[in-house]
Amino acid sequence: MFKSPIVTQINQLTEFYPAEVYHQDYATLHPSSPYISFYDLPKVDNLAACFADLYRANPILVSAAAQSN
Repeated sequence: MFKSPIVTQINQLTEFYPAEVYHQDYATLHPSSPYISFYDLPKVDNLAACFADLYRANPILVSAAAQSN
């Protein structure tokens, strides 16, 4: 299909830019948002099914992690 192999390079993280505050924990805070319900929740459900032993029903939220530091 492609003339050359597709290669993904994995490099060590050198910088990190946190998302704006209103994006933190967005899916948890707005589960009925059309974008979340149509695009994200089906992916989360699939991950939960495929990786049931690793899936957390109650994730560690960014806001909670920030308070514990």
